[in-house]
Amino acid sequence: MKNIFFFFLFAGFLTLALPALSQKPAKFISVGFGVEGGIPVGDMNNTFEGGLGLTARFSIHAGPGFATLTAGGIPFVSQNVENNDLKTGVQIPVKAGYKYMILPHLFIMGELGYSDFKNFYEDQNNHVTVNSYGGFTYAPSVGVNLGVLEFAARYETVQLSGGKISYVGFRMGFNF
Repeated sequence: MKNIFFFFLFAGFLTLALPALSQKPAKFISVGFGVEGGIPVGDMNNTFEGGLGLTARFSIHAGPGFATLTAGGIPFVSQNVENNDLKTGVQIPVKAGYKYMILPHLFIMGELGYSDFKNFYEDQNNHVTVNSYGGFTYAPSVGVNLGVLEFAARYETVQLSGGKISYVGFRMGFNF
């Protein structure tokens, strides 16, 4: 509980104390951290309930927008299905993209990259095993940039060798 309090205290301090370092068209480089959530759709909806994770984004001002590089981790909670030993799944994406500012605070963004998706299972002896899959990732999004704060919604898909996983994602980011 103490760690959560200090996290929010630190995030509040950064939000209030560093607006001069936020992502602005006149600023060449910025770094952002985001809390990301996901609601599974399609086949992924049969296995997972939802996810919540953290990402980091590095941005360079290029033309009317920003070239971006995003990485992080988004764990997804398994559904309670009888005889299902699957406990969680974790997406670890590395994506490059471009954030185009269509209005002063409104943007559209496209990202392409690679995601490693790990499924964690627990057997009858409480041993954890991991199955890892990887594949091409793409994610179009739309959002609003309010200086230090950024809110975005996206549709993300990871193409795996046996199909695909897709979800509607949301991001609340802090840009510096």
